[in-house]
Amino acid sequence: MRILSKTGEQILSVEDWFAKAPPKQGARHWKDYRSAKELAKAWFRRSNPAPPEEVVAYLQRSFPAGEVTLTDAYPECIVTLDRFGGEQRNTDLLVFGSVGPQKLAISIEAKADEPFGDQLVGEYYDSRRTVPGSNLPARIDALSRAIFNADLNPKIRSLRYQLLHATAGALIAAQQHDADVAIFLVHEFISDRLNLAKVACNKIDWQALVAALVDDPSSQAPADRAIGPVRVAGGEHVPSDIPLYLGKIQTPLR
Repeated sequence: MRILSKTGEQILSVEDWFAKAPPKQGARHWKDYRSAKELAKAWFRRSNPAPPEEVVAYLQRSFPAGEVTLTDAYPECIVTLDRFGGEQRNTDLLVFGSVGPQKLAISIEAKADEPFGDQLVGEYYDSRRTVPGSNLPARIDALSRAIFNADLNPKIRSLRYQLLHATAGALIAAQQHDADVAIFLVHEFISDRLNLAKVACNKIDWQALVAALVDDPSSQAPADRAIGPVRVAGGEHVPSDIPLYLGKIQTPLR
């Protein structure tokens, strides 16, 4: 297992992770019990980098046909969403591996009680429609058609914007790295220091995404396995021929 920075340098410890691939807000987000640092700690529970046991077990339950092997991971990985400029998708950890003959690309979003962004799609869209030069409305329109095969509607408007571009980013990253399967995995770190109301809001936001992508989520796999495969319409950058799986796991912290 290798964990690598954007420049290809190996990351060999939690401290090395912060030095070579710090979170967007730097030291402000690098604290015990918060998602950025706890994600790094989870991948360095041993002296060498290794995937957390709960991640491997979850993937193995979700894909029982072969042995899951994870080989490379990239913290704070930027995925280009489209031809527009501005901020792109920042994936907390992009992991590559395989299950049997299939190549996996796993986009991990780490959470404690941090929200899935501050904006709902509809509110964000409306706030930028009259801003000169803003590409945000065109980006949301394109992502809506690529993921949901629909123009902006009430269901899409009620989603968290971060979840919309994270879904697209997971598929784009899979295509860019010739993966056969894309997985969007939320990894929650649970402790007694969390704001339970925020955790509850995150659960509702996640369920809204699943309900928007899957006609009948209850007919899918049990809660301890990823939901999918989901097929999307595709767009300029978002592939339509790669199956997408949605997953969510929790790690209790002592």
